[in-house]
Amino acid sequence: AQYSRERLRVLDERLQLDFERSQGLLLLLREERDVAAAQPRLALLRELGISVRELDAAACHATEPGLNREQPLAGGIQLPQDG
Repeated sequence: AQYSRERLRVLDERLQLDFERSQGLLLLLREERDVAAAQPRLALLRELGISVRELDAAACHATEPGLNREQPLAGGIQLPQDG
């Protein structure tokens, strides 16, 4: 993933690509069991030096105000360097 991200950055600079993108990626976790299941993967990402933030439901809504507040949401994972 890091290699792909770097290659895209180089191509973007070289070719001056114009495409829609956002800074960061927010993965939504609907249930507490999803939050628990994500923990080993989050530990691995951190070991690899990848920036990861765990968010509660309120922080997810603050980060992405367009989320439907009526849908169940246990939390989220924010990967600020992805897009």
